Amino acid sequence: MARGASWLEALRNARVRLYWSGQSLSLLGDRIYQVALAWIACTLTDSGLQVSLVLVAASLPQAVMLMFGGALADRVSGRRVMIWADAGRAALVAALGLVVLLGRHQMWMLYLTMALFGLLESLFQPASMALIADIAPREILPPTNSLLAATRQTAMVIGPTLATGLAALGGLSAPVLFDAATFMVSVATLMLLRVAARQARGPSEPLWRKIGPGWRELLRHRFLLGASVFTAVGNVLAAGPWLVSLPLLARAHASIGLVGLGLAYSVQAAGSVGMAVAFGSGLRLLRPGLVVYWAVAAQGLSLLVAGLCPALWSVLLAGLVVGAGSTVFGVIWQTSLQSDVAAEFVGRVSGAGMALGMSILPLGFLAVGELTEILGPAAVFAVCGPILSALAASMTLRREVREHGIRKEGVGG
Repeated sequence: MARGASWLEALRNARVRLYWSGQSLSLLGDRIYQVALAWIACTLTDSGLQVSLVLVAASLPQAVMLMFGGALADRVSGRRVMIWADAGRAALVAALGLVVLLGRHQMWMLYLTMALFGLLESLFQPASMALIADIAPREILPPTNSLLAATRQTAMVIGPTLATGLAALGGLSAPVLFDAATFMVSVATLMLLRVAARQARGPSEPLWRKIGPGWRELLRHRFLLGASVFTAVGNVLAAGPWLVSLPLLARAHASIGLVGLGLAYSVQAAGSVGMAVAFGSGLRLLRPGLVVYWAVAAQGLSLLVAGLCPALWSVLLAGLVVGAGSTVFGVIWQTSLQSDVAAEFVGRVSGAGMALGMSILPLGFLAVGELTEILGPAAVFAVCGPILSALAASMTLRREVREHGIRKEGVGG
């Protein structure tokens, strides 16, 4: 391990500071909104399958539209697409908040809201990847990405408490309306951000024709391609049990309960923050490709332990490992993409990679929800965990993974 750029060096960049300040509040609003939405869903249904359908509704449009989001970001700039997406989400979430305030909310409204939210998210995510590549010099990409990862997970620690407080003060509509306000703050900071226009965006070319070159560029980067394909399966095997089965596991075991569920999510965020802090302090990994999949293998083993020995300690252990592993994977993948892919392709390649990662997640959530009802939540953890570890171990045998290294400028490959 060696030392690279730190968070302090990243925050010395005025554009990074402005971007981070706006996104910090927006990320906090998102976490508050997600907790409130989950609680709203639980007040309307007691079915694990129906709860999973809310996640499916959000992920289904992303599996397709992420490709178009990346192409749009490369065509008109990531900053502009992010402004559009955040303004749309502000209006959407505000509308849901008003419906909840009036007590007229129903499950179909949650499905529709999350589907439209997922559509706008599919525009936002690849655009944000492109914008970070535009505003952050290559040498501060790793700390910039890890700073945002730490902020995202810190929001997960703070968000549940704030959501509870807002709901207690103003009802379930209050945290939803708060999230709408944070989107407008994000819009304001993005409008203040000045980014030089890229050359040769080809605005006259039909948008759908810009998708193909993005896929061809992704195929050139074997590490990124393999990680994207692996994410498709890994998302189902890790996120499925954690998001769909864990609440039911907590309800089934008194030693976990609602308090344990909240602690598990907080510990997951703490693990992610801890790993992000390590990157932000200047940590550089000598074999980042191998570390990525070692981290995923550890996630699988922790899920197995939680499934075989369902208790508060095992769930907290799983949360810690899942959180840390997610940050390792995310920071290295993002930084590799932003460092190795030509600037005019970053949006499209990130969109293509994310689309691959999301491709089977909707069906995966449904499968995990159904499997949870048939086998029980503990069995789902015990089955998905070892499969995830075995697949991660097999990826370490690939040449591009073993040879993926960090250049002087940051994470490379």
